[in-house]
Amino acid sequence: MYPTLKHLQPIKIDRYYYDSDLVKNGDIVVAKISEKQRVVKRVVATEGDRFKLLKKNSGCHLKINELTVKNTHRENHLFPKSSCKMFSLYIFDYKGLVPENAALILGDNLEESKDASSFGLISLKQIKGKVIF
Repeated sequence: MYPTLKHLQPIKIDRYYYDSDLVKNGDIVVAKISEKQRVVKRVVATEGDRFKLLKKNSGCHLKINELTVKNTHRENHLFPKSSCKMFSLYIFDYKGLVPENAALILGDNLEESKDASSFGLISLKQIKGKVIF
């Protein structure tokens, strides 16, 4: 996923961008996950997008609109079994469809990222701005 941010890289955030534009797949956003935690992640699915799992022996691949999520090496990313359990809940709860006013966000460093694979889908209201390059 490009461009990829480096750890502690300074960024510019447009907090008003989404006042006049829609959140789109590929956008890098700042999202408020809890009162004390904000994360910078990439939007990989928005309202109406379909997602499903392809289970493998040691984990699973996540497909969004029939495209497999890639890692930073542009290879199909194998999510660990713990992430597969979380994604399975979304598929069951939402019937494989991102609901209205929600997004699925993932970090570019999928091996170490705290993202939707650990905290779930987010409400669009949790998005506090767009990272500007």
